[in-house]
Amino acid sequence: MPLLHKGLINITVANTLRNFGGALVDVFVPLILLKNGLTLLNICFFYIIYAVAKLLINYPVMRITNKYGAKASLILSRVSYIGYLLCLVAIINGATGNIIWFMALALAATNALQWNAQHLHIARVINMARKGKDIAMIDSVDMLASSLAPAISALLVLVLGASWPLYI
Repeated sequence: MPLLHKGLINITVANTLRNFGGALVDVFVPLILLKNGLTLLNICFFYIIYAVAKLLINYPVMRITNKYGAKASLILSRVSYIGYLLCLVAIINGATGNIIWFMALALAATNALQWNAQHLHIARVINMARKGKDIAMIDSVDMLASSLAPAISALLVLVLGASWPLYI
């Protein structure tokens, strides 16, 4: 009996890689924003804008994901995440103004697209007889990768410099 249902392997690998890459950077985002001139209040508003935007777009994104499929939603999620990272790089390079709000919107789109795609795909392909085992395996692989990422990121920063986690 395989460890994971074959229909779930691709989504597990895709989301684990995205979450590992995100965890390399995302854990340090508030510190990066503080270091680059944003106030603690701005950072709080960033997360509030993110949460409200995700709330507002989640249902329309689910409808789009249902219509066009999980693959299209995952691709759009990666594009949104690239936009998020580009906003972060711009802030590091001295950009000011409203870019922080575009960054929050890009993160909201990224997460709405990714999680809706994952949930839709899993709901369509999961084997009900082994659903608990498969969900546990998906979460375990993801949590292991995400748990290691901050330490790896810190090591990269120490050895190669502060920008390197963004390039990986």
